[in-house]
Amino acid sequence: LPDVVGRFGIRVAGYQIGTSTYRGRRRDAGFIDRDRTRFGWDAEINPNPLKALLIRGELIRGRDYQVTTRGWYVLAAYRVTDCWEPAVRVERWDPDRNAAGDGFTRTTLGLNYHIVGDTRLSANYEFRDDRAHPAMGNLALIQYQLSF
Repeated sequence: LPDVVGRFGIRVAGYQIGTSTYRGRRRDAGFIDRDRTRFGWDAEINPNPLKALLIRGELIRGRDYQVTTRGWYVLAAYRVTDCWEPAVRVERWDPDRNAAGDGFTRTTLGLNYHIVGDTRLSANYEFRDDRAHPAMGNLALIQYQLSF
């Protein structure tokens, strides 16, 4: 059977809610096909009078064969000027709800410089808390996004 993916969302006056789903199969290391499902719910606030403000979040839940996963994120950004936009994002991922100590939390502080349209330069610093991989430290990133 083929994988099936779908998303439905409604946007009205700067507010959006949506849901998404995935159902498919994945072949594991023993060449056995395993069912996989994902469900997501998202919301976004970007009100028209305050176009500079953006708040977005998503909750996802999945199941890979007998393993249940869960994650979420919340993002807040505010366009101070036409070019400068500070942002903060907090996210949590738990790859196996039945296993202790494998969760991952990341808090990102960022600054975007919008050049034109969606083309921008971003500088981010990630504070990571990964109990399964304690040696993984924090991370500084600079990235360039080109839009055409």
